[in-house]
Amino acid sequence: MRLPLLFSRFSLLGFLTLILASCGGGGTGSPLDDAADAVDAVDSSGDVIASSVSISLELTSAIDGSATSTINVVEPGVVTVTLTSSGSPLGGQLVTFSIIAGSPTITPSSLQVLTSSSTGSASISVSPGDSDPGAAILLYAEVDIDNDGTVDAAETLGFTVGSASVALGFESDGSYTSLETIASNEN
Repeated sequence: MRLPLLFSRFSLLGFLTLILASCGGGGTGSPLDDAADAVDAVDSSGDVIASSVSISLELTSAIDGSATSTINVVEPGVVTVTLTSSGSPLGGQLVTFSIIAGSPTITPSSLQVLTSSSTGSASISVSPGDSDPGAAILLYAEVDIDNDGTVDAAETLGFTVGSASVALGFESDGSYTSLETIASNEN
C-alpha cells in the first residue's frame, strides 16, 4: 500500500516541476517581441528602454591616443566606454568596471564612471599595476539603466601587458652619450 502512495507523490512532484520549468515568463516568445522592444528606445514617460542600450569599449594609448592592444609602465592605456540607445549617445549613466584577469591599476579606483551627456562616453586610466609583461588583462563593464539591479548592457575588453624599453643616453641619430655627459650638461 505504501508503494502506490509514494509513487503518486513523486508523480505529483514531477508534474509540478515540469509545469514550473515550462513557465519561461517571457511573453509569447515571438521574435517580434524583441524587435518591438528595440524599436522604441524611449517609453511613454521618456525613460530609456534598457533593451535598446548598447555598450562598447576601446583601449587607446595614454601617450598619443592611438588604438592599441598592449599597455606597459611607460605607455599606460585609456579605456573609453561609450553607451548608445538606438544610435544616440546615452549620457548621465553610471558604468561599473570589474577586473576579471590580471592585476592592473585603474583610475578612478572606485571603478565607476559617469557617461558624458553629449557623447555618452567616459574613460578610465589603466596601467599594468602588479601585472607582469606578457600577462593578460580582462576588464568587464556593465550598466544598469533603470537601477533595478539588472545589468542592461555589458562588454569585456582584453589586452596584454608589454615590456617597456627605455634607452638612456641614446641620441636621436643613434649615437650614444654617457650619463656623465648628460648630467654635466644639465648643470
